[in-house]
Amino acid sequence: MVGRLARRYSLGMVRALVLEDRYAVTRRVHRYLAAQSWDCDLVAECLCALRTSDLYKSVPDSHRPGSHLDSYRPWCRGRRLYVKFTLDEDGDLYVVSFCRDGEDH
Repeated sequence: MVGRLARRYSLGMVRALVLEDRYAVTRRVHRYLAAQSWDCDLVAECLCALRTSDLYKSVPDSHRPGSHLDSYRPWCRGRRLYVKFTLDEDGDLYVVSFCRDGEDH
């Protein structure tokens, strides 16, 4: 599509997987959440509230041929966040990045 970003995973599917508790986060994300005094409820809330306009980019996963990584920059609870996820081998959502936008984690 010219002039528009294309995402790999539908937001309806993302919401459904979160509501079915079919999502997980990396250890790195868990450590970041703990350091911020946040929990996985914030991750779920943010994922369910994603909008198409929050899409930052979607790229092939260089570590898993055939998989993609969708990255979003949403606002959630007054914070601009950076969220990146993919689907794992079982078709569940796997969150590989979740932090304040522009912040290393």
